[in-house]
Amino acid sequence: METETLNLIAFGFAFAVIWFVDGIKVIIESCCGAKNIKYYGDHDQVTVIVAAYNEERVILKTIESLLRIVPAENIIIVDDGSKDRTSEIVRNHNSKIVLLTIANRGKVGAIHYALSQVKTPYVLLMDADIILEPDFVIPTEALEKKLATAVSFNIIPTVAGKSFFNRLWRNFQAHEYAKSMQIGRRFSNHTKSVHCVSGAAGLFCTDRLKELAKKHTMIFTGEDLERTLLELTADGEVIFSESTVYTDAPQDFKQLTKQRVIGWWPGLWRNVGMFLKIIFQKNRPFRLRYELIYEIFALATNPLKIISLCSMIFFNQWLLIIFIFGTYTWLEAFISYKIGKLNGNYLEMEILILLLFTLYSLYQMFCVTFAFFVFVYKKFLTNDWNKAVATCALFLSVSFATQAQEKKKDWSVDYQHSYISDIEKNRTFQNDQVYLGYKNIYTMVTTAPYNAVSIGGYFHSFIATARYQWKSEGLSAKVRYEHWFGSFVPHIFVGYGVPELSINKSSFPTSGIGLNYYFDDKSNIDIEVSKEFGREYGLTYAAKAKIIKKSFWSTFGASINNFGHAGTFALVGYKFIYINADYYQHFDFNNFNRASVGLGLKLEF
Repeated sequence: METETLNLIAFGFAFAVIWFVDGIKVIIESCCGAKNIKYYGDHDQVTVIVAAYNEERVILKTIESLLRIVPAENIIIVDDGSKDRTSEIVRNHNSKIVLLTIANRGKVGAIHYALSQVKTPYVLLMDADIILEPDFVIPTEALEKKLATAVSFNIIPTVAGKSFFNRLWRNFQAHEYAKSMQIGRRFSNHTKSVHCVSGAAGLFCTDRLKELAKKHTMIFTGEDLERTLLELTADGEVIFSESTVYTDAPQDFKQLTKQRVIGWWPGLWRNVGMFLKIIFQKNRPFRLRYELIYEIFALATNPLKIISLCSMIFFNQWLLIIFIFGTYTWLEAFISYKIGKLNGNYLEMEILILLLFTLYSLYQMFCVTFAFFVFVYKKFLTNDWNKAVATCALFLSVSFATQAQEKKKDWSVDYQHSYISDIEKNRTFQNDQVYLGYKNIYTMVTTAPYNAVSIGGYFHSFIATARYQWKSEGLSAKVRYEHWFGSFVPHIFVGYGVPELSINKSSFPTSGIGLNYYFDDKSNIDIEVSKEFGREYGLTYAAKAKIIKKSFWSTFGASINNFGHAGTFALVGYKFIYINADYYQHFDFNNFNRASVGLGLKLEF
């Protein structure tokens, strides 16, 4: 009973902290939005690109809507390998419209193909299922006067069906979109730092977009976020326009889940590295940093929210659940009130939608979490070689797990995915680290930017490790000796080769001494001094601690060398899941200020 109470307190505290962060964000953004500035538009200076795949149901309405604002010869429709009558409808409707037909390469590939045909200074990217309001203005003035480099528009979802459930899904999405547009984008508009120009409609400078397109990933369908982040990393400024675009939205649960889990949210996971890159860039607006830090916080804490909710249900804490539900409902009502003051009534069934929207948000939280696995699949299993490696790894993992069950926790497995940002050189890496241990031996594989494989073992009082970095073709070895004096464990080590985590190719000897103190069987503190006899002949002082309290555990530490370069790291975990982060100045004695954040799983069998 005592354990249940402690677990409940921990989960309740975690949820309270998360609610506090969410609540503060809602109140600040709702009360600090920028007023809309109207710009004129020279529509003859704009080319519209529409990427279409099997859009015969909606393409005609989109074309008719576009022809009201731009000349037909300024419209490019890219038929991305459609298997229906999309091309036929376009060709028959207006011969002046530029129709490009290509083999299917995805939305990003279709847009990039069409960019080579654009001759105007500005380009408007649009989905094939949109309708523009009659007085729609393309604000070219903002780009012409260099007040911005890209423009985001006010997107409103529409649903074709008229049943109760169709209306329910439309209004859920209407509130979700209105929060994003009228609260989020207005808030970012103050500093011209809107961090997502919706794929439904976005205005860009043609020359900039052609250059940035070369850096764009083509794997993820949530391409609009990546395109905007590339714009911001290139010192772009992105504003919000009230010109309204109506987009065809999913009309049922199945369609919406597919859009979010398969389409949108894997792109969100893919761009966490870009978030870090912008956060640590110099002269970035505070509001932009704040938004991106919150995005990372939300992604990292979603599993904790889910675990917390399941625990409260398991322990029958219905009053606490009702309280949390009520506070989130109040926040949604407050947001709805603020949006209503700006744009009038925008919801049908307003009371029902606000009462149920917390459940809708919970559903979206699950979608974002499941989308992580779709991201992993698209990132690592999109060619035959990766599939073969993954199949082999899966087979080995199942074999290891089966044997481990029989050998009673002889096996340990640790997987970690991290986003690493090189702040000074404006680079971002994604690092995967896999550790597999059996009794007193282990192996570990690390990807970018180190690309290394390690093997090691524990033999009585000795610990021996060997490491090969195939990117720098460097090999290193290290032997450590430790001796127990009660709770005190002094140690000494020697090594030779390319240092661990180094991007430098030089090899040289290293040595060091240290002292561990164990508070109990699991928690300890460690101090160490190491010396390199080569390269910069650096001397490094380091300290770290490991604390385990029941299901919660953490490891953290800091270091500084004789050149004054500091570093720190932390891992915080609950049972088998953990979050890690670190920061090092002049990492590896290079002009490389490294920051990283990641998520990991740690299992024992």
